[in-house]
Amino acid sequence: MNRSLEYRRWVSLVLIMVMVCTLLPLNRSIAAEDQAEQNHTSFPSTTEQVEQVQSVINNTYEQESVVVSKPTVYLAGDSTVQTYATSKQPQAGWGQMIDRYLDEKVKISNQAIGGRSSRSFIEQGRLDTILNQIQPGDYLMIQFGHNDADTKPERYTPVPDYKVYLKQYIDGARAHGATPILVTPVGRRDFNTTTGQFNISFPNYVTAMKEVATQTNTKLIDLSTRSVAYYNSIGAEESKKVFLHVPAGVYPNFPDGVVDNTHFQEYGAIQIARLVAQGIADVQIPLSEHVQNLTVTENTAVASGQRAMEKLNRGLVAVKSKNGIYVGWRMLGLDANNIAFNLYRDGVLVNSQPITGATNVLDAKGTVTSVYTLFTVQNGKETSVSTPVSVWQQQYKSVPLQKPADGVTKDGVAYTYSANDASVGDLDGDGEYEIVLLWSPSNAKDNSQSGYTGIVYLDAYKLNGTRLWRINMGPNIRAGAHYSPFVVYDLDGDGKSEVALRTADGTIDGQGKVIGDAKADYRNSAGYVLTGPEFLTVFKGTTGAALDTVNYDPPRGTVASWGDNYGNRVDRFLAGVAYLDGQRPSFVMTRGYYTRTVLVAYDFRDGKITKRWTYDTNVGNQTTYTAQGNHALNVADVDGDGKDEINFGSISIDDNGTPRYTTGLGHGDAQHLGDLNPNRAGLEVFGVHEHKDSPYGMEVHDANTGQVLWGVYTGLDTGRGMSADIDPRFPGEEVWAATITNAQHVPITGLYSITGEVISKNIPSSTNFGIWWDGDLLRELLDDNRIDKWDYMNNTTTNLLTATGSSSNNGTKATPNLQADLYGDWREEVVLRSSDNNELRIYTTTDMTDYRLRTLMHDPVYRLSVAWQNAGYNQPPHPGFHLGADMKQPPVPDIYYVQ
Repeated sequence: MNRSLEYRRWVSLVLIMVMVCTLLPLNRSIAAEDQAEQNHTSFPSTTEQVEQVQSVINNTYEQESVVVSKPTVYLAGDSTVQTYATSKQPQAGWGQMIDRYLDEKVKISNQAIGGRSSRSFIEQGRLDTILNQIQPGDYLMIQFGHNDADTKPERYTPVPDYKVYLKQYIDGARAHGATPILVTPVGRRDFNTTTGQFNISFPNYVTAMKEVATQTNTKLIDLSTRSVAYYNSIGAEESKKVFLHVPAGVYPNFPDGVVDNTHFQEYGAIQIARLVAQGIADVQIPLSEHVQNLTVTENTAVASGQRAMEKLNRGLVAVKSKNGIYVGWRMLGLDANNIAFNLYRDGVLVNSQPITGATNVLDAKGTVTSVYTLFTVQNGKETSVSTPVSVWQQQYKSVPLQKPADGVTKDGVAYTYSANDASVGDLDGDGEYEIVLLWSPSNAKDNSQSGYTGIVYLDAYKLNGTRLWRINMGPNIRAGAHYSPFVVYDLDGDGKSEVALRTADGTIDGQGKVIGDAKADYRNSAGYVLTGPEFLTVFKGTTGAALDTVNYDPPRGTVASWGDNYGNRVDRFLAGVAYLDGQRPSFVMTRGYYTRTVLVAYDFRDGKITKRWTYDTNVGNQTTYTAQGNHALNVADVDGDGKDEINFGSISIDDNGTPRYTTGLGHGDAQHLGDLNPNRAGLEVFGVHEHKDSPYGMEVHDANTGQVLWGVYTGLDTGRGMSADIDPRFPGEEVWAATITNAQHVPITGLYSITGEVISKNIPSSTNFGIWWDGDLLRELLDDNRIDKWDYMNNTTTNLLTATGSSSNNGTKATPNLQADLYGDWREEVVLRSSDNNELRIYTTTDMTDYRLRTLMHDPVYRLSVAWQNAGYNQPPHPGFHLGADMKQPPVPDIYYVQ
């Protein structure tokens, strides 16, 4: 920066402050000059003050831009800009939503607050707060006018004074090397009832701000004009979905409803933020390079209908392969359909033209020492979107683990540890997943088995192996597949995932704090824990600290009420995440499924766990709903109302906790939910059942109504069932069932099309997991440490990958620690433990594909499938659209990013 210019700027600010402080009493409103006139105090008008000061110091208002790699954007404004607590949901300001249109290199500091004018914001010291933090290269966006025009004396600011105050924001920002940006006041829902055309709100203040922008050579975003044009484009009636117009009984925070033509609900705040972001792009300053996602598809059909989802990075991965270096990356959920990419190796462009096809490249010139970076290309503009990545030397990424020390139970039996179920979430908000891992002792027990077990631990790791924390579950949480399902998800909307699970006296959080009574030990002589309190705790993702703990509901109660009196069926737990209001995640904890079944939905907001609803088959006339549960659950919006339902085996529970239907087919071990039949409207469920007298041991039913579409009688405990599109000759997915006898895979049915047509008497060699791995759209089979492909022409299975030195979990279930779309393009990764449990191995494909799809982790049904995958008997995730042969391009997900 030019030193003489900087010096003049500092002198300018000091002189203005001296003049103002001399002329005005402390904390006095400039608008009070009429009163001063009455008191015969003689001083120039505010406009004259500025003119005189400027004539003395000859302030030019010129500025040289300072560019920093990670700027902070400070927002000064009123209630239309501010960030609202969840207790005000769905009310939101555009400053609350602007981050979704800026890349991860920009930080937002929203200092806007309701009821403030340009004057009162300064008088209350709020501008000083910003100026004490703002740094060279940062930005200050200023939107006032709504309250300046208010008649309340503590807010009202005459237009001439308004201009004076705006210049104080501008001078303050520039004095600190930051860039000010003026934003004209956003329009209200004010329109001509005859023409339907919207009026400009606060026109005198809009004009005044534009004049200040011209006088001071300050960048301006004319949000007034942009917002009015937007309202006119959608019409007066549709604009109700932008503003805070909500009926009674929809939102708990507005039980009587509300009609507000000034403030926005979340959907509207998102749309206004998009207009502001477009304005940032148009003013062509360094901040403009950080604007993204402006082509988000609008959905005015449902107010506030967009779901909060993780803001992920590009997941760039480079892997050594036979013919060069395989490189893959994510197409994100809100990417424009025409988005293009440039890939650089060691600073040299790899592709000759921007990549508009599949998001993978085979770089024949790459080496094991190459370093890759990725850029997006939109409207001819290139933007960096990844940090540099090195090449994996093998087909998996190693995540080093810290295995717990061996132990001895209270009856003297030694045990060791293995890495068991895992889940992922962005624990620290950096756009990259972290892994949450359950350590299982070697003496873990099925609920039907007596005996003491070792302590259960829960760890969190960054992908470089850094352990963030360890939770010791304590002696009163038994080890086994059914005791500790855990939820990893951003439950409170702060852009960082939390962890929720059942705890007890003696649980030690990630910071060493004991929950409950540290000395309590409720284990009986058979090793069961059937007395003592149970808790539900939400832990902080970054530290493992317990954020809130409440009593676990559903409670244990009388043990025998769950189907037996020795402790088997009482402690069968599942957990999952569901968007029960259609916008923000809740989580669901369950108990029981052989006889009595209870589900309880919770919210975690503002640091507190609150109960949303309880469903209990023992309450009311629910006899047809008993004994219908499953060893897993599914979550999806099956009725199209934008809110999720819980599919729990043979029963369906609505978003409000009321029962929807039961098929009456009984308990089962496996179920799959998705668009299994693309030629039929809606979603389907494929399930197997263990009741020998069930009319169908394997069946497909409508996920919305429960109508059984077809089924096969088996007369056996049908323990395994799989659904995947493995044969392109038949539309949709194929299904089959099996059981395990003496650790052997025993077919029960043949291979069927999704409509019930018999394809083959032979079935694939496994009935465990499916995975998208190679380059086509068909799904491959995952079992133990193998990935196989069904050869549909010869009715046999061929091997694609054997992960030598890696092991699966859960006995003959042979499930991975986790399967999900964690890296690269839309195809999935599989996480397996090394056989010595010293590391996790994240395997990714190196097969090229020609298909371009958005990351599956931004599909709501798939992402929630990953969240419940660790519960009970692990099942593979499915998206909410058909992914297979002859598929249609899925729509852009109706989501927004949380940062």
